[in-house]
Amino acid sequence: MNIDDIKKISLVEFLNQLGYQPTGRDSKGLWFYSPCRSERKPSFHVNPRKGVWFDFGSGAGGDIFTLAGE
Repeated sequence: MNIDDIKKISLVEFLNQLGYQPTGRDSKGLWFYSPCRSERKPSFHVNPRKGVWFDFGSGAGGDIFTLAGE
């Protein structure tokens, strides 16, 4: 698998493979519980169209490479 193959992986599918399911949806994407830390309210947002994520609880965000690194 090369970098271009990894970039084609959906963040939503990646999270599903890790056992995380969306808890809600808004006009820009999906909300999840953070896979990086424990929380009581979902604050992890994924924009599947842009292939980016942002964790409002920690202030971190990025693409699939930064998520895998977390």
